[in-house]
Amino acid sequence: MFASPPVIMNRWAFERIEMKSYLLATLVMILSSTTVLAGQISSTFSESVFGVQWTDNEKVVQSKLPGGDLSNKYGYITYKVPDGREILKTKRTEKDTITFTFNSASNLIGIGVEFPMANASGFGELQNKLTTYFGQPESVPNQSGVTMIRWPEDDGVTISLSVIPSGFGRNTLLFGIEKQNQVNVKKEELGF
Repeated sequence: MFASPPVIMNRWAFERIEMKSYLLATLVMILSSTTVLAGQISSTFSESVFGVQWTDNEKVVQSKLPGGDLSNKYGYITYKVPDGREILKTKRTEKDTITFTFNSASNLIGIGVEFPMANASGFGELQNKLTTYFGQPESVPNQSGVTMIRWPEDDGVTISLSVIPSGFGRNTLLFGIEKQNQVNVKKEELGF
């Protein structure tokens, strides 16, 4: 009978197998360390914000927070309410607003909270507070002059902090909360 030839591993093959094992172990560690259950962002914002449920439409939000302006631009319905309450332990003025944004099915998908930005330190102060409460943000590239940082999605909820140029050397500081709730619809209802 013929015997199988002995397997001879050269040094290169051994190092290659060792490197694959190392990379696999590293990948498993990274994935297991980033896999989290609902965290602080989700537990704070997943059900409601300012007494408004994520399932509310614009009419319900208007009834809960009257006195705002409703508009429809590019298929997005927004409801902007003047609101000067203190948020994130930061004073706001009566001129500051909270904007509620709805998708084409009239579902609430985002909330934007405007903060006064008297000087450049306003952004850093709010970022510090948000990092204290919700952890480290992700890096987001500067887009069209908008400075933005975003925190990792937490069980469908995302928060962000942006500086938006408003003209004449003034800027708007905006804290955003988003929750994407998928609309259950059959493909036939969409024409497919």
